[in-house]
Amino acid sequence: MNLSLELHRRRSLCDNLPPSAPLEPLSALQQCLAGDLRIAVRRQDDLLHLRTLDGDPCTLEYADGYRINRLLRGLEHVTAQHWQELNLSLCRNYMSIDCRATTPVVRGLISASLCQQQVLQDLTAFFNLSSAAKQTVY
Repeated sequence: MNLSLELHRRRSLCDNLPPSAPLEPLSALQQCLAGDLRIAVRRQDDLLHLRTLDGDPCTLEYADGYRINRLLRGLEHVTAQHWQELNLSLCRNYMSIDCRATTPVVRGLISASLCQQQVLQDLTAFFNLSSAAKQTVY
């Protein structure tokens, strides 16, 4: 099962949480991912670290919105031109592929929403689109 599908399937769990004191955004997302969705998340300083089901490492940070990075492992052989062509379609979703380093990195920005469900929907879209970008190579 892919991580974005798992997020989508379990998203409703966050809707049924009892009201409590608001957490800072990164802690709230960590609690939802780890506690409610059972996704292994590690926090180090101001970053959340997780892996997709295909092993790509991801980091999330919060600065007036969630910034997410996903390394596309195993695609070091793909030319920069391929990624630049995909950037045109990804930019409409506040995403880009950085191909300056050896391993390409998909970067995304998810707006800070008052609704945790909207953040999870945007995170699901990020994983779906970054997985689709990875599949264009095959």
